[in-house]
Order: sequence, then structure tokens, then C-alpha cells
Amino acid sequence: MINRSYFEEIKNRFLLSIITWICCIIVNFNYQNHLTYMLIKPCLYKYEYTTFYFIYNNMGEPFYTNIQNVIFISNQIYIIIIGYHLMTFIVPGLYYNEYSNLKHYTSITILVFGFYLIMCYKILIPWSWDFFLEYPANQKINFYFEAKFNEYIKLLIIIYKIVIMLTFINLSLIFFLTIKKNIDSFLKKRRKYIYIFIIIVSSLITPPDILSQIFTSIFCIIIFEQYIYVLYLYTKYKNS
Repeated sequence: MINRSYFEEIKNRFLLSIITWICCIIVNFNYQNHLTYMLIKPCLYKYEYTTFYFIYNNMGEPFYTNIQNVIFISNQIYIIIIGYHLMTFIVPGLYYNEYSNLKHYTSITILVFGFYLIMCYKILIPWSWDFFLEYPANQKINFYFEAKFNEYIKLLIIIYKIVIMLTFINLSLIFFLTIKKNIDSFLKKRRKYIYIFIIIVSSLITPPDILSQIFTSIFCIIIFEQYIYVLYLYTKYKNS
């Protein structure tokens, strides 16, 4: 029979996580201008002394967009809090090797997720803005680029989802590497199924336009092929 104290602990942790989520919404709402600046900062690093602006389509769009940002960021913090409570709840019942494995994979998850997030925030987003803002200068026909703030936020959300998917792919490959000796041959034999899975996931997390789906799929497939090559070198070095 399950001890009632477990249910009490689950209830208390759930209530604490809900209170944390509400507090995050309140704090983020009070500092929504700072959140907006953090979101647009990657595209402002070289336009401090030039004309650059975002446009809105209607009067209520700034309010709705800021509310969307507040809720989205609060939800991500809430997911982290839920993960923390889940881990601290199950850790006392684990053996030492299980705890070591959990700690190991959690550290890898944080490092891989942080790496991709920083790469996208510091390199990918500024590069994309350089490309689109300098593209009209190289054309014979004059046209102007006006950035819509809500579309920029949608782009950031898509990039964030891609970061999560890349983190999941990395963790999956690292996990298979630790439990399967012939992981390189295993991946090669099932390459087409993995490609289909990547395309399906890319279609779900990107907008319904074919260019975004193709770009995301190709990017993830390149990462996958690089992993196969790294695993091949690892296996070759281990057997030498």
C-alpha cells in the first residue's frame, strides 16, 4: 500500500509549482519591457546608430504580443520547476548508479541545451538579420524591409523549438551510444526511418510553409549525419 505521505508531498510540490508559475507571470509582466529588449537585442548589436524599428498592424498588437511573451517565458520556467520537483521527488528512491546516471544525463541536457541556445541567440539570429537587412542594398530594384514584431516573436519561438528538438536528438544519440556497442551500424541501417521521423517532427514544430520545413529538416539531418561520422571515428579509435 502506498504511503499517504507521498500523495501529500506530490500535492505540496504541485501547489508550490503553481504558485511559482503565478509569481513568474507577475514578475515577467512587471518587467515586460526588459523581456522585450532581451528578445530584440540580437538584432540591435550593429544598428545602435542607424534607423531600425519594428511595426505593428493594429493598436492592440503590442499588448497581446507582450502577454504572449510573458506567458511563454513563464511556461518555460514552469516546465523547469516541474522537472526539478520531479527529480527531487524520485532521487531518494534511486540506487547510487541510477542517481549517477540521472545526474549525468541531466548535466548533459543542460550543457547541450545551453550550447544550442547560445549559438542561436548569439550567432544564428544576428546572422539572419544581417542577411535580410543587407540584401536590399545588393539589388538593382529599391525596396524596403519593415520588420513586424509579432512575426519576429514567432520566429524566436520556432528557433526555440528547434533548439529543443536538437537537444532531444543529441541526448537520444548519446543514450544509444552508451547502451549499444554497434550504434554506428544501427543508425546506418535505420537511416531512412530516422529521416522520416525528423521530417515529421520538423513539420510539427515549424509553420505550415514548405521552406521552413525543408530548412529545419535539412539542418537536423546534417546534425544527424555529423553524429554518425563522429560515432564512426569513435568506434574506429576504440577498436584500434
